[in-house]
Amino acid sequence: HSNSPRDIIQKHQSYLFLYHPHGVISIGALGGLITNGCNFSKAFPGLGRRRGVTLNVCFAVPFYREWMLLLGMVSANKTTLKKVLHRGESLLLVPGGAAEALYAQPRRFRLNLRKRKGFIKLAMETGSPVVPVLGFGENNSFSVHVPTDESFLARLLDWMYRALTFAVPVLMSPFPQRNPIHVVVGKPVKFEDAKMSVDEAHALYVQ
Repeated sequence: HSNSPRDIIQKHQSYLFLYHPHGVISIGALGGLITNGCNFSKAFPGLGRRRGVTLNVCFAVPFYREWMLLLGMVSANKTTLKKVLHRGESLLLVPGGAAEALYAQPRRFRLNLRKRKGFIKLAMETGSPVVPVLGFGENNSFSVHVPTDESFLARLLDWMYRALTFAVPVLMSPFPQRNPIHVVVGKPVKFEDAKMSVDEAHALYVQ
């Protein structure tokens, strides 16, 4: 399902769509924003191409790399992201990143956002508005065991994430659950005050 402020999103403008939460594999982001599974093109007519952003390591795996390219994905490289925005295309980022996948507990909505400010810097440097997008039900897509913060398993998963640069959630089942995801697109936020700091812009977005 999708809900969109059609009168707010402007045609021929590059946007940074920011999807929350990450979940295990961001099903709502792929189905609702990258593809036309929820009729995105009809909801936002005139908006240019949208490209999802994923980890650099995804392009190092044969065949998986080709699948990512077919989906129009680009690597999370600042130079690449700037080029995409400057040529009039929009980006879909998941600010919580792979680390947030470790919090993808069903019926909970926990974000990894407090120290994530790279997307704010990118928006300010390119003049691109940021668009908050919430995927209600994203964390219900998989049955995941989330250990307590100080447990051995939590420390092990954190170590694996830092070593591999991608998260390995503890799935209770490898198959996704039959569960609706309601993708809600919010009002764009543009940081037009040249004197605004990154921290101030980040605080404004989080509000």
